Amino acid sequence: MSSATILFSTPNPAKWTLLGPVVHLFCHVYEPRTALQGLALIVLAPAILMSIGDAGTSPIESYLFFIGSLSLSIILYRLSPLHPLYHVPGPIVWRITKLAGMWMSFTGHQHLYFKWAHDKYGPVIRTGPNEVSVVDAEAVVSVLGSGGLPKGEYYQARQDPKAPLNLVVLQGDAHANRRRLWNRGMSTESLKEYEAIIAKRAVQLLDCIIDSSESDHLDLAAWISFFSFDVMGDMAFGGGFELLRDEADRTNIWPIIEHFAVMASIYSHVPWAARTLQLIPLPSRDRLRKFGSDNALRRLRSTSTTKDLWYHLVMRWMRLAWKLKSQPSGML
Repeated sequence: MSSATILFSTPNPAKWTLLGPVVHLFCHVYEPRTALQGLALIVLAPAILMSIGDAGTSPIESYLFFIGSLSLSIILYRLSPLHPLYHVPGPIVWRITKLAGMWMSFTGHQHLYFKWAHDKYGPVIRTGPNEVSVVDAEAVVSVLGSGGLPKGEYYQARQDPKAPLNLVVLQGDAHANRRRLWNRGMSTESLKEYEAIIAKRAVQLLDCIIDSSESDHLDLAAWISFFSFDVMGDMAFGGGFELLRDEADRTNIWPIIEHFAVMASIYSHVPWAARTLQLIPLPSRDRLRKFGSDNALRRLRSTSTTKDLWYHLVMRWMRLAWKLKSQPSGML
């Protein structure tokens, strides 16, 4: 009986074990910004090695050696004194991977896990390979005040890839310039103007709760959600949502908002993957985007003189631009 032909040879363990730390070091210096970049690196690095120096080796065994050595290199580094956050206490799994953070966000109990960790380890804990959580009030100014720390990539998952950068993700001068517009809409004078809008909805909320209290079941969380949504609609778009009046979300937008809030919380732990996942076309995302643009157009075409948030962010500056445009060129 003739022996079977050997198609592949066993890969050189030393060579493939060394490839993992080399790729890890490369990623540490030139960090991939998207999931596709990371995937391309993981696929191409072993393929190149097989083509130029280890031809004929088993692709499966070679990749297993590579993935194993790469994973081990990452774990050892994140737990070693070489890591800048080595001295910050926290659960071992949290220090190794952000998959733990994704799971906590998925369950909706991240705040409870963080509370447990702070009770056990202290006011400063390590919540990820490169992240910490601080529950010291004195740190607020240092982190969020003028000259504070730059925003981390946690916020990137809250950016629509098809829209201009929003206030949440902007940094530096761009954030300061955009913030000036919002400051005018959130000044003491402006907030006084919003009181009547909120008071009207608060009275409506109480009436709805009183009427519903006569039934066997009262979903207070739902009524508060309706109230919040109506107030946001009044302040941003001059009204038009009327969830309290209808006692329901007839547009069925609220579940979409809740869904994307949860997904953004999960994606925030892996911003490199979020940028790629957000490119996947989703009918619900398109519907939510259309809902916002339709309400913006409705408010833009409205003749309302209410000084809501839209007035301070858009109408006020459109009128100023029109005024400047109407003046003779010699006066500008």
